[in-house]
Amino acid sequence: MTDTSFAQAQRRVAARRQTREAEAVARIAAQRQASRPRANLERLPYPLNRIGSAWDAVSTREGTRPAFRVGQVDAELLDIELLDILKDQVSEGLKYFGGGHLHDDWSAEIMLALRAVLFKLTVWDHDATYGAALQNLKYTDARNDGLILKAPSKVQKSLYGLVTVFGNYAWTRWEDWLLEHDDGYDEPSPRLKRLSKFTSAISTVHSAAACVSFLVFLLHGRYRTLLDRILRMRLAPPTSQVSREVSFEYLNRQLVWHAFTEFLLFVLPLIGIQRWRRWLTRTWRKTKDIIRTGPQEEGKANGEYAFLPERTCAICYQDQNNATSENEVMAAAASSGVVGSAQTDITNPYETIPCGCVYCFVCLATRLEREEGEGWTCLRCGEHVKECKPWSGDLIEPSAKHASAKTVAFSDDITGGVLVDEHDEGSLFTQGTESHVRPNDSAPLLGRFRAVPPRPGAVARRRSQLGLLSTTSDNRGSVHILGYGAFDAHADGDTDGSEYDFEDDRTIWQRAWQRWVLDIWVHPRQSAVKRVVDKWWTRYAFLVLMPALLAVAWCAIPFPQYKIPDEDFIDGDEDSLPDGRKVPGHGAARVQVNFWFFLFVYYSFYNMTALIWITKVFNLYSLNWWPQSLGFPVTVSLIAILSIALPIPIYYNEDLRDILLHNTAWISWTFIIMALPVTIAFIILTTNERHIGLRHSLSETQRIFTTSWWTGEPDTFNGGRDRRRRNVTADLFETDVIQVEPELRPQDIRMRRRWLPASFVRFLWFCVALFIGLMAYVIGEAYAEIYLRTLPHNNLETVVYVYGWVATVHILDALSGWVLGIREGERVGSYPLSWIFKLYFMLTYQMYVRALYARLRSPKQFITLQIMSSTSLVVITPIMMTSFMHKTLTLLGLNAQSFGSYQKLQTRNIFIRFLAENVSMVAFLGSILVLHFGANKDVYPYFAFDTEGDEEYNFGLTFYASSVTWACELVASVAVRVLIRICFQIDVGLEGKLDLAVWPELMPTCVAVMLHVLQNMLFSIIRLEFH
Repeated sequence: MTDTSFAQAQRRVAARRQTREAEAVARIAAQRQASRPRANLERLPYPLNRIGSAWDAVSTREGTRPAFRVGQVDAELLDIELLDILKDQVSEGLKYFGGGHLHDDWSAEIMLALRAVLFKLTVWDHDATYGAALQNLKYTDARNDGLILKAPSKVQKSLYGLVTVFGNYAWTRWEDWLLEHDDGYDEPSPRLKRLSKFTSAISTVHSAAACVSFLVFLLHGRYRTLLDRILRMRLAPPTSQVSREVSFEYLNRQLVWHAFTEFLLFVLPLIGIQRWRRWLTRTWRKTKDIIRTGPQEEGKANGEYAFLPERTCAICYQDQNNATSENEVMAAAASSGVVGSAQTDITNPYETIPCGCVYCFVCLATRLEREEGEGWTCLRCGEHVKECKPWSGDLIEPSAKHASAKTVAFSDDITGGVLVDEHDEGSLFTQGTESHVRPNDSAPLLGRFRAVPPRPGAVARRRSQLGLLSTTSDNRGSVHILGYGAFDAHADGDTDGSEYDFEDDRTIWQRAWQRWVLDIWVHPRQSAVKRVVDKWWTRYAFLVLMPALLAVAWCAIPFPQYKIPDEDFIDGDEDSLPDGRKVPGHGAARVQVNFWFFLFVYYSFYNMTALIWITKVFNLYSLNWWPQSLGFPVTVSLIAILSIALPIPIYYNEDLRDILLHNTAWISWTFIIMALPVTIAFIILTTNERHIGLRHSLSETQRIFTTSWWTGEPDTFNGGRDRRRRNVTADLFETDVIQVEPELRPQDIRMRRRWLPASFVRFLWFCVALFIGLMAYVIGEAYAEIYLRTLPHNNLETVVYVYGWVATVHILDALSGWVLGIREGERVGSYPLSWIFKLYFMLTYQMYVRALYARLRSPKQFITLQIMSSTSLVVITPIMMTSFMHKTLTLLGLNAQSFGSYQKLQTRNIFIRFLAENVSMVAFLGSILVLHFGANKDVYPYFAFDTEGDEEYNFGLTFYASSVTWACELVASVAVRVLIRICFQIDVGLEGKLDLAVWPELMPTCVAVMLHVLQNMLFSIIRLEFH
């Protein structure tokens, strides 16, 4: 429609409206002229001649355009509700003032203030109350007969406020005054009687007028209240498109609540009250037994009537006796000399399943039937009983094996899953390999992976964790092993182009942020990490240069420094401290530093890196350590605030301030901060009862191979305590065996019925691994402190220190590697976690060796250390990868892996060693440069190289000898790679790339752990004395 046609349409609509109005006026005029009473009324003097017009206004409905009546009434009700809510809030706020009577004494004034505020904010400012605004209504001036609505005048609104606000207050106070003078005991005065009658008459007249006005409102819908009619103010929608802004959330809540109550009225009678009563009774009885008797000894029956003899039916005895404890029973039987009687002896004995306690058939069947399938607690042993069978006594029934009985077996980890011939009598169930059952979705999770791993061959190109990938053109020379839960990122082809097609609508900065920050560091994606590690320069830029440069930049931040007040110590002999002690090798404090700068800038960044490292380790474990209600940002912020809040009161305490001068104190506090996430995760798991029993039942497929298939039990026997399942024979899985098991060989360890779930046990092992890593962190600081305080050292002492530290790190590394494991079912059983911890210990060892370089006094010491290091790398490393060493370690019981898996781990360790050597050397060279020539030279006296006397450590010797050492290490690493490629056809670099691509979370975790270890070394040599 064009503008011209639209204007013409509007003119036509206006013309028709004017025509209808003219017709209505003419019709009314004709009716007036035709009415003789109207003519007579118009001849009367003013104001009696207006009676006819008033009657027309009341009787006719023409031209009123009434708004929704329900909406106007609802607006008034909403206003009343709002006033009541505000009144209640004020009452709650003032109930403790004035002895609790302040609100009662000043209630009228409080309502006056509330009404005045509401009137100003609603009618005076916006021409509508809150209730009217919700109904999309506004007050208009009804005296205006035009089509365009006009807002009420200020006079109308002033009179409205005067009546509603001050009128209500005056009327309330007037009634209160009458009540105060009419106490009900004495005869009121004549004057008071007249005033009371006058007040009652006015109230009656007002009520009658309001009733008539409301009836007229129901007819015409113009004026809602009597005051609106007097002031000619009416509620009308501001636009022709009427829509009420009702809070549908409130209406929906009311509807849902009414529906819910009706549902409860229907459902509650259907719920078995007796079942709930039995459950509560059983729970109370168990609680009472625990409180009364405490924990029972293992192997001892802990039922309520465990002390009764075998010939006595415990149910009969319970029904006929009130005594419940053993002492009471013995006291009651003292006179007769026997416990029980002929009335309590067992008749038609039946035994319970699975505990085997004997009762009367009628008693036992009655109790089981009464429980309606919920189970019954045995009175003798406390077991949960659902079934029973005839008691066989001491008879041993002969075993009758069916000809078609099947024996199911699973192969070991090397041969893969094979189903044995069903007629093979020698094939038995291989105990301890039940993890090869195909899981269902309800299987309990162990970190990222399920408790029952997928069967081998379920996914293309994927085997068990110790299987080998077939050699392809892309992975030639690789023995890479994909752990459970991972897949080969290289097999997916080039996905870089297709993954970011949907991001064309983003800006270039958003795409760069997504590709280089989010997809690599926050939520790592395999394609993004593969793109980074595919080229050697980007791989080493991210894994070597980035953490090293961050650590160097962190230690290079200039400290606010102040001179030490003791000038004699500064200008005097630097070889001794003020108390006469020898200056340690890492130097004494030369300047004072600002405590607040150290705490909020230096130490806070150090703690934040530690928390990020712990968080990334938990990400590899696929467990959120923070509470879900708080979230990660809030929890980390609270821990960060705690980490910097505790040292502040110690700093202000003169007696404890000296503690802050020791690096070990700060490192120990960081150890506690890093342990907080582990503690929080442990509390969350125990609070959620993740440590109590098996929470998921077996699937229908898994139950086929257990006794629960034909006994009706939901699960099989408890296998959580012992995976070998001692005292369990193969006949247990036979469906047709109806025999009493022969007496089995006694075992030293008794299988307990209560056990920890495998997922919780795995988490406990994970906590142990973290504790070992954090202890290495503290031990390394103590090791460095001992060495530096006993300088100088000769060549032998240097070698002993270095390789003593090497042995310590390798022992801790081996212990954490054993705890973590890489095989399914081995404690933690996580290859990525073992990868990260190997890097952590390797880099810890390398960094403390690099710190040693700053105190080597001659090139001969550098040469000695480098010869031993390169020899061990070039000679011993290839020998360790041979099949001879693999067989030797297997015979000694130190290895249980296949040869391919063993080679894979050795190759991984070489790649990790190369990373640790390079990043530690880059950080060491960069740190001695910026600390020797930078502003923090006096804060790090270890790298000052300006001491005089015999302990002269030259900067030039340290820097250039370390550079030559790094070059020798690079040559040795290349030689080792070539040897391994020639002898074993394995590419070390390719193995590292595949690990990082398959587990993309390794990339940010590697950078975090590297930065954390580098900061550990730098923090251990800073000298603190606060201003």
